[in-house]
Amino acid sequence: MSSNENSNHVDVVFTLLHTKSKEGMDNLKVFQTTKNKMLKKEKDRLERKYGVNHPRVKRLYDRIKSTNTVLKELDIENQESYVEVPEQE
Repeated sequence: MSSNENSNHVDVVFTLLHTKSKEGMDNLKVFQTTKNKMLKKEKDRLERKYGVNHPRVKRLYDRIKSTNTVLKELDIENQESYVEVPEQE
């Protein structure tokens, strides 16, 4: 295999890895967003039933806060993970 073929092979592998990594992060973000919506609905329901200071409501609030942190970190990781492979001359 020539150095040009090796270079092309490496480019293909990096592109594939980046694509799969991005797909995985995108899927995780969709899952976390859906989970967060469900947690918010449940928190609102329990808040109406038991009040804001109930331990279950407080635990759900903490989980929502934690999930929001994960979503922010996923956005940052997604932005930082983009690697542009330089063109070969």
